Amino acid sequence: MTRYVSEIFGFPPSNKTEGVNKIRKEFKCPYYSGFPKGQCDPVNKKSNLTDEDGKPMLHHQSGACSVLHMHRGLENSTPVIICPYRFFERDNSGKLVIFDYIKQKFFGGKDLILVPEIGLCVYGRADGILCQISHKGDSEFTVHDYAHLELQSDATTATRELVQCVKDFFDGKDITKNNYTYGLNSKASIKGSSLQMIDKGYLFKHFGKKSIWIIQDSLFHILCSIYNVKMTDITNTNPQKDENLIFVVVSSKYDKLEDRYKIYVSKSYSTSPDLLQKAISQKAPIDESDIMDSVLTKISGKIFQKI
Repeated sequence: MTRYVSEIFGFPPSNKTEGVNKIRKEFKCPYYSGFPKGQCDPVNKKSNLTDEDGKPMLHHQSGACSVLHMHRGLENSTPVIICPYRFFERDNSGKLVIFDYIKQKFFGGKDLILVPEIGLCVYGRADGILCQISHKGDSEFTVHDYAHLELQSDATTATRELVQCVKDFFDGKDITKNNYTYGLNSKASIKGSSLQMIDKGYLFKHFGKKSIWIIQDSLFHILCSIYNVKMTDITNTNPQKDENLIFVVVSSKYDKLEDRYKIYVSKSYSTSPDLLQKAISQKAPIDESDIMDSVLTKISGKIFQKI
């Protein structure tokens, strides 16, 4: 299986056109403009890893939007989004692809704004609140409706290999011929976020509002397979009133003509925090003998610590 960073500052490593090279040279994010000078995330995409001489492996952001990974049951590696700002892709008309879908489907195409990073007191923090608004001029806004929003991307393990891949790319090496041994932290990401889905789902159900989660298809599949949660396909229908937990499922497709990946909404589903909590609590237990077989194998191999 070939593994390498499939999008560096927004584009595949094969794309070295003048415009793309300029974006990479300036460390820009081609999707999200919320950081100073439009740069790639200056905090989370910076690495403090050093080489064997103690020198920084990278002096700039990694710019890694997605990485190639082969999921179980698939024959080919696919790009897995590891940066939530990747969801801010615009189409050729300038519309935010995923957010325009949400605007049309859940807000009837009415004016919509995203207010980022809102504190929820003991419930933590929301990635954003989507507000349906009307306004007079640029300063007088009235909020008529709103929904909670979370952006759920995946995460990597063995990140040194990812940083090495980006370093090799900027050193002029063909990274597509190598296999970088990073991994994905998909199950941990889902298990951690699932509690937030329940917690925040209940909070906004109390307010009579939707809790919308933007998530890639590969990660959504893992969510469903781990917990076997009942989902309602609302791709072509409206969610039921009691199912306020909404999943907007994102897929990506390679555009050969533009030499880039493009994202789109492939499906949308709804469930309730009650059903998700029930699915977690009723998760089928594994066989106890499997645990003890592993324990005894390690004991026989003297892999243990005396207390």
